[in-house]
Amino acid sequence: RHSSRSDSHLAPEADDASQFQGMGGLFDHTDAGTREGVGLWGASSLWQIFHLADGNSSSSNGTAPVDTAANATRKEAERPPSEYEMENILVIAKKAAILGGNTLTKAQRDHANVEYHQKTNPQDLVSEVDRLVQRKIRGLIKRNFPKHAFLGEEEDFSAAEGSRGALDRRLHERLLWVVDPVDGTVNFLHGFPYSVVSIAVIHKEEPIVGVIYDPSRMELFWAVKGKGTYINNRKQLTVSAKSNFTESLLACGLGTTPHQREPTLRAMIGVAGEAQSVRCMGSASLSLAWVAAGRLDGYWELDMDVWDSAAG
Repeated sequence: RHSSRSDSHLAPEADDASQFQGMGGLFDHTDAGTREGVGLWGASSLWQIFHLADGNSSSSNGTAPVDTAANATRKEAERPPSEYEMENILVIAKKAAILGGNTLTKAQRDHANVEYHQKTNPQDLVSEVDRLVQRKIRGLIKRNFPKHAFLGEEEDFSAAEGSRGALDRRLHERLLWVVDPVDGTVNFLHGFPYSVVSIAVIHKEEPIVGVIYDPSRMELFWAVKGKGTYINNRKQLTVSAKSNFTESLLACGLGTTPHQREPTLRAMIGVAGEAQSVRCMGSASLSLAWVAAGRLDGYWELDMDVWDSAAG
């Protein structure tokens, strides 16, 4: 496919190459969603380039309208990714997630004590590993897509602005990568194996690619808008078919603040009396991936940050 183009820019730099050895199958997504190498999107592209007209081709006096710099910028921001661009984005998103997951695993194996500090309260933590993973992921993305925007959980922005404000400032960008380098930092610090890397790519305020990598189980969940959700390279996932609430296994996120935790705990009491059981695993992205896989029947959390939900 794409014999007229070079895919050499997709390869990681030499210092990262070892991160992907033995994982080639996770990047060959042809047989996961296609047959005979047609491509993940089939014979015709879902993301074909199309004209972004303003609704009129000429002004009232018969002269062509002036295409201002502002209009040109807006049109570029609205231009959807081509099929080729989407395939490249998916490959790099997978590689970035696995690179981050392998970094997380190595840090847990090599360092008994990882430095960390509070962000807003004792339940809201950031470790040196969070920042290391984010730097590596950002570096890989920027080497391949230097014009794409980036938002990571460990970015420098004010607590008053919050994740939503940080996202809003970047939504004018044509393609925005939203990354949670370690979703489940507290779990990671305690050696509790429920921490994942979460990566989403957003176009026009809507996620179009999502990748979540669970290094403890070596499970890579990935999805493309309109094309289903997959795990590794083996099968397309389906959500639970349970319709009876009393047979449902649900999960929730407690959050890190009293205004999140108190109503969630009250809800848990009510839900636990009706559902089969409730779990709180401490990683929103992983919980959402498990809902997509049918392992959980539902998930709820109050005031989720955008990087916790974007890929799920």
